[in-house]
Amino acid sequence: MPFLYQNESLQPNIRRGPDYQAASLGHFDLIAVNWEVSSAVGGSSRAGRKVSASLASALLLAVAGYWLSNHVALLGLTVWVARLRHADIKIVAFDDRGNSLSSVEFFRTWRPALIVRDMNHQSRFGIQHGLGPILVAVPADETVTLELLWPVPGFGKVLVRADNGGQGFRGAPDRSMTLELVPDLARSRIRELRRWIVAQNGGRPASPAAEDGLELANSVMREVERTRDLRRRNVLAYHALRAALEASEQEVLAEARDSIERNRQGTISVTMLDSRGRPLANARVHADQKRFDFLFGAYHDGYQAGTIDRMHVAGLNYATLHLDWLRTEPHEGVFDFKRIDREFPTRALQEHGFTMRGHALVWLSSAGMPSWMKPLRGDRAALCAAVKRHLDAVLTHYRDADVQIWEANNEGHAVWARWGLDSEAMIDVVRTAAKEIREQSPNSQIMINLALPLGEDLSLKYYPLISQLSEGRIDDSAIDPYSFALQLERAGVLYDLLGLQIYSGAWVGVRGGVQVPAIDLFRFATLLKRYERLGKPIQITEIAAPSTDRGTLGESFWHAPPNPATQADYLAGVFTIAYGNPQVCGINWWDFYDQKAFVDSGGLFDRYLNPKPAYRRLQQLLAGWRYEGDLVTDTHGVAQFQGPSGEYRFTAENGSACFSAEAHLKVNSPTVVTLREANPRDLGHRAGEQAGFGSAAHAPRLGT
Repeated sequence: MPFLYQNESLQPNIRRGPDYQAASLGHFDLIAVNWEVSSAVGGSSRAGRKVSASLASALLLAVAGYWLSNHVALLGLTVWVARLRHADIKIVAFDDRGNSLSSVEFFRTWRPALIVRDMNHQSRFGIQHGLGPILVAVPADETVTLELLWPVPGFGKVLVRADNGGQGFRGAPDRSMTLELVPDLARSRIRELRRWIVAQNGGRPASPAAEDGLELANSVMREVERTRDLRRRNVLAYHALRAALEASEQEVLAEARDSIERNRQGTISVTMLDSRGRPLANARVHADQKRFDFLFGAYHDGYQAGTIDRMHVAGLNYATLHLDWLRTEPHEGVFDFKRIDREFPTRALQEHGFTMRGHALVWLSSAGMPSWMKPLRGDRAALCAAVKRHLDAVLTHYRDADVQIWEANNEGHAVWARWGLDSEAMIDVVRTAAKEIREQSPNSQIMINLALPLGEDLSLKYYPLISQLSEGRIDDSAIDPYSFALQLERAGVLYDLLGLQIYSGAWVGVRGGVQVPAIDLFRFATLLKRYERLGKPIQITEIAAPSTDRGTLGESFWHAPPNPATQADYLAGVFTIAYGNPQVCGINWWDFYDQKAFVDSGGLFDRYLNPKPAYRRLQQLLAGWRYEGDLVTDTHGVAQFQGPSGEYRFTAENGSACFSAEAHLKVNSPTVVTLREANPRDLGHRAGEQAGFGSAAHAPRLGT
């Protein structure tokens, strides 16, 4: 899931330590330390002084180059935007200490994400330019909002939005607009949270803490409005913004927990009868949930026995089979299923109760396409024919494996995953794939998988030389993932599930390592709400957060620079919100291990296979949602309880008599199960028959 990051290769990579205070001092402190150490060790050694002086000179040149590069970039962008019919937003920005920011300082702060959107949330061009006042060029005579990465002390550096009280900003070429940034960021989040509470709860907050936080934010903003001094106004506004951000997260988490109780629970009645069919009163029945209907997963590039066991112990039930074209058909007509079957053992996964998804079958990216496919690049008819033939072979191989979900396309909205096709031709390819899957595997579900669902990279397509700088990953033909899904719908492409890939503040394995902007939990919840409008059940097919701080200046992060605790907290938050959303039917952490992970330090186990706090938190979370307990029948031999939808096993003993039964509990559909008396031999025989209980074969179709 590629994303273009401004590569600050000229900037010394200074890792933050406990005494780290200011980035601006870090370079020069390091120079001084190096000089002192060299002098102490080398004494009067002329060679030692020369080495140290060379290092100091190199670092000074690097700092100067970095400083100048920002000035040159902003001057060049002034020339670039002059070609475009645009209006300017003049921004007044301060840091949290009340220092006014220059154009260059503002430029360094928001990179790599400044996104201008229209009122339908579609990306439009928005380019900062110039060395005088802070100016952002936006489309003239259009109403837009501004979204950017911004540091908020005590909360992190996340994407936040300024929308002028919901009215947006509208300007003309001869008239600029003025935006006092931080107060507007605070007002916008306060307003968005209020609107959310009205829409979700009729205006009553689900969380008392959120209600208090919202009132605090409002109180501080009233003080902001009374204050004329710009410096003090902005210092206060940072406090209001933090309070609003924290309140919005507390609200969506409280709502999700309430929703889990309301929308993920079903009622089941258990009746105990003796061998003559008479009810047994005051009998104890043990209920044990074996499997959730909701899919909780984690990906690793290969599921060996130890991995499957660790996932099963954690309560996970969802596995992703990575089946890109390069792996499955490395040479034309030659399929390498032996290696793939070793890496992704479908029988072992099925025996442990995992639902399986076939991923990346139609992922037309250079990372997943074999070299022999290069002559077909850009050829619509040839690619459609190749997709049909290829899928026929892959689906035939997995016919008996009970793979429940197949992707008809992965990331087809992105330039990097189109193999030279335009949007219209790409839709034809997806239609061909969906039709082939439906014919070859009629009982499975078809997924369309979307990357960067916020359209984080689209704002970059308006910059000069972007195709060259991104090595062809972004150009002016890039479209929003949401728009691509709408195009598929209008073209009549039939599919069942919508997959979303979300990486918050993650350094991903693209172009040597690039960072995706961090988003807070409220932004995550609103993102899901937007994609609900497409009317398809949603899966979070890929999500991760790092557990290690890379120490890169300007790094985006949630709550604190990445560490094991923030990773665990973020996992708990997004899993809770996803499970609490009735339109979502699965969530999948990407990856299980740090070893070979797509996200730097994003695994649940470190490189030495030690479990991280995130793995322990996941275990606790799923154990808390899973139902297991003892019931006692009433005078009619009936016991009733509410539990999460999924597969259950019931056992009981009454004297020498033994009872057992299985049942599938559904939401909003009362389930009745009867336990009849059986002798111990029958119970043992039936238990043996159910050794694979909870397997994917018993799972209902998702989204039902």
